[in-house]
Amino acid sequence: MIASKSLHTERFIRMVDRLKKQGTFKSYAKFCKTIGIWPQNFNQMKAGKREINLEALQAFAKIYNVDLSYILSGKGKAFSVSTEKKSPSINNVHPLIVTVDNSGMENIIMVESKAAAGYIKGYLQPEYFKKLPTFSLPGAQFRNGTFRCFQTAGDSMNQTIHNNDLVIGEHTENLKDIKCGDIYIVVSNEAIVIKRVSGINTKSHSLELSSDNPEYSPYLIKMEDIKEVWKAKVKISSDFSLPVLEQ
Repeated sequence: MIASKSLHTERFIRMVDRLKKQGTFKSYAKFCKTIGIWPQNFNQMKAGKREINLEALQAFAKIYNVDLSYILSGKGKAFSVSTEKKSPSINNVHPLIVTVDNSGMENIIMVESKAAAGYIKGYLQPEYFKKLPTFSLPGAQFRNGTFRCFQTAGDSMNQTIHNNDLVIGEHTENLKDIKCGDIYIVVSNEAIVIKRVSGINTKSHSLELSSDNPEYSPYLIKMEDIKEVWKAKVKISSDFSLPVLEQ
């Protein structure tokens, strides 16, 4: 250990490394995002050039069931409950499989509409993902996060998203982060849909999904049936038709 690193920062780093090895989070960058610190600041903590602040420690303790007094004093148990194979929240969706390029950066995996059925069956099989096309996009927004591209099929989201458009979504790690009014790609046991979330029912643990095309009615999906959720961030479209104006 580096001498300039305080004991509570040392304990913090050890606990983060333990959670990483257990697979609680996929990357240090994603971990940093959950507790509100910059990845470069975390790297400085590991190098003994920066200390962890109390606000970040409190977030760490709350999200990952960590005993804050242990970090500060070294007394007691490190974790409030067993962390083996547990997610930081009961509302986390399923784990992800990602692929990386030669430099170690995550690829954007593309799921064509004709591959949707296979994706539902193979979303936890590494061999399946090796067969899917991948690409990358420039820009800082695509460097910190996990993104996936889905091809649309049908007209349910006209006038916002058109048939065969490509929608790039950022992975939503926790269903509690879903916001009404935003568009999401929802992967369930039955289908992959791109819809606007119009309601969240905490009592029935379900989401109301709506189409932007008024010809389609909203419907409910139970959260327990959801495999993955991706928040729509970017669309790539070859449809240059004029919008239909109401008479």
